[in-house]
Amino acid sequence: MKFKISQGTIEIAVPSEVKNIGIKHSGGLDSTLIAYMLALYKRDERPDVELIPMTVIASTKPFQWMYAHMSQKKIEELTGIKFKKHYVRAADSRIEIEVDDMYDSNIDVVAHELKNYLYDNNIIDTHFYGITLNPPLDAFQSGQRAPDRDKLLTNEKHPIYHPGKKKGRFGCHQPLANTDKKGVAELYNSLGILNDLFPLTHSCEMIYGEYKLQFDLATHCGKSDCWWCQERLWGFGKLD
Repeated sequence: MKFKISQGTIEIAVPSEVKNIGIKHSGGLDSTLIAYMLALYKRDERPDVELIPMTVIASTKPFQWMYAHMSQKKIEELTGIKFKKHYVRAADSRIEIEVDDMYDSNIDVVAHELKNYLYDNNIIDTHFYGITLNPPLDAFQSGQRAPDRDKLLTNEKHPIYHPGKKKGRFGCHQPLANTDKKGVAELYNSLGILNDLFPLTHSCEMIYGEYKLQFDLATHCGKSDCWWCQERLWGFGKLD
């Protein structure tokens, strides 16, 4: 299934042998879009596949399950498909633990454990996640810029598919890897889901105080130093 926008063509497709597709669903704009596109793929081209959402709730982002759950219910209503069991874990993202002689955030460790559990028990054959391209470096100023995605700002195309390594014979898919938030907004508009799904997503990651928590999960802070709010505003022209 192909989706054409000004930034290129996004394709959703898996081999015929794949029957169970995992979806890393945080409740944000990108993963919710992926969930919707996969729902269309299941409805229109591959009714034989099952869609299995998976969410790791970070202690600093307690909104993740709430928005993922709400958007999944809306997607089911819009498309008529049904998601399978939603696998959820929680992690304290304020701490680090040592793994294989290197330090990693607890949430990454829990996410890998959940993913491996689903593969090891043959619950999923492959999985999708919604990493997107960063805005241009001069799009806006914010102290929270996501530097791990700046490597995508080269002229080289970032791979939209990673072959299977230790887990998952069919690898993992990131079909939005070369699409930025303006492209994501274009997809929300062209698919006619802006009014239905945009309000059921959450991007703000601003945390406060010594406990490093969010206090208002219903709105976006909109602060100039909140990179995630600024990226959402840059792409869609609005926050809520």
